Amino acid sequence: MKVRVLSNNFSTFILNWRPLKFAFLFVFFVITSCEDPATQIGSELIQNSDIISTNFTDTLTIKASTVLMDSVVTSGTDKLLVGRYTDPIFGDITSKSFFQITNVDSIRADANTVLDSVVLSLGYKYNIGDTLRPQSITVHRVLDKIGQNTGSLTKRLLESLDSKNTYFINDHLNYDPAPLGTTGNFLARPIVKKRESDNLLDSMRSINIRLNNSFGQELLSLSGKKAGSGLVNFKEYFKGMVLVPGADDNASILGFEPTNTPSSLRIKPSYMGLYYHTKDKKDTLRTFFFVSFTSNEAYNNRFNNISFDRSGTALKSLSKPNDIMGPQNSTDEVFVQSSSGISTKIEFPYLKNLAKDGNIAINKVELLVKPTNLVEGTFPSIALNLILANPTSIKKPLRTPTGELSALPAEGGASAQLAIYNSTRQEYVFNITSYFQQLLLGKIENNGLFIASAPDFRVNRLVLNKSSIKLRISYSKLGK
Repeated sequence: MKVRVLSNNFSTFILNWRPLKFAFLFVFFVITSCEDPATQIGSELIQNSDIISTNFTDTLTIKASTVLMDSVVTSGTDKLLVGRYTDPIFGDITSKSFFQITNVDSIRADANTVLDSVVLSLGYKYNIGDTLRPQSITVHRVLDKIGQNTGSLTKRLLESLDSKNTYFINDHLNYDPAPLGTTGNFLARPIVKKRESDNLLDSMRSINIRLNNSFGQELLSLSGKKAGSGLVNFKEYFKGMVLVPGADDNASILGFEPTNTPSSLRIKPSYMGLYYHTKDKKDTLRTFFFVSFTSNEAYNNRFNNISFDRSGTALKSLSKPNDIMGPQNSTDEVFVQSSSGISTKIEFPYLKNLAKDGNIAINKVELLVKPTNLVEGTFPSIALNLILANPTSIKKPLRTPTGELSALPAEGGASAQLAIYNSTRQEYVFNITSYFQQLLLGKIENNGLFIASAPDFRVNRLVLNKSSIKLRISYSKLGK
């Protein structure tokens, strides 16, 4: 899921909300307040003598419903998600991962070269589900081209003429059903970081998958040929790999991490190693192929193919984009899930009640989102976005002309506002003061917002109910 801050009148307003503009807004208030007894402005513009009282409320009614947004973009994922597990609320989730590899070294072999092995090593630290049950993964050769989604606009446009360069969770490519290799059954044992200062890769484990010798011989045969040297040439010959979860008893999903530079090899990256030696010599030679997640256009694209089976769950009615499931009472639950497109639509139907007793000035508005059903091993999303509603179809999120979601910008900034999960207080907090000022001034329509997971390429989730989503509003009543 890609998120972009919408460049419209609302974001322009926020970007220009600077102290030097206050004088203009104050004049605007003076002119219009005589005509409209319910005019609202920022308290920064008000003299203390004009304030009758300062008030606080966290009881403004919020209407909430669960919405399945359009398919989520997974191109350029920072995790290769592989496995399957059954979430007690969200149902069955299965993920395959398609990716390219890059030959860092040119392949050098001759008649005296003897193959030792070819191994795919994958480092991981993310998991969700039950890691106490054995699982397996098979590696297959991709038969379709994996288009690039990085590089210059010209390159991306040319690339899109003969292949996709943006992939969604429901995209799938053809691959050889005969595996290049398999893990066999293994137990996932991710290492949990003990301190934030710990090196990210130091907290990883690796699995090594021995690939077929016939594949290794094929790679050696590329020595001296065009396909055996150069990043682009090799990827044209060998289109990529897909990691497929094995038997149906797999009960967890692992997130394999990339390497960004060859120098990372010493600290457990993901790579493929081709090992060989020369006849009558004991020295071992090797050629490395990196599973690289850099943004450099010469490197690799990758995406996760994720499927969801919600039959038999509370979310069974969410089967196609823009399906809505609304709570009927204060105890009914609403949901958010990373990578699936499940989000919570919130609306403020009684917003104008704030001004029913006269003029007010908004001091600060915070939106608090608190998970209510934290199940061990599922984890809440790292961060949340607020997505604007489409003014022509308020059940849908607003998107840019390129299809990216239009996020509410941060206060005083242009980037999308993120609410990071506070594990101590177990909540997310958004500052939406400027958004509320605009609503009360009538500058934008009161169409509501979508609470969505910020793009993090995982399948973590939130369970919420009406009482766990609150507005915390501070405002001042004004004199005549």
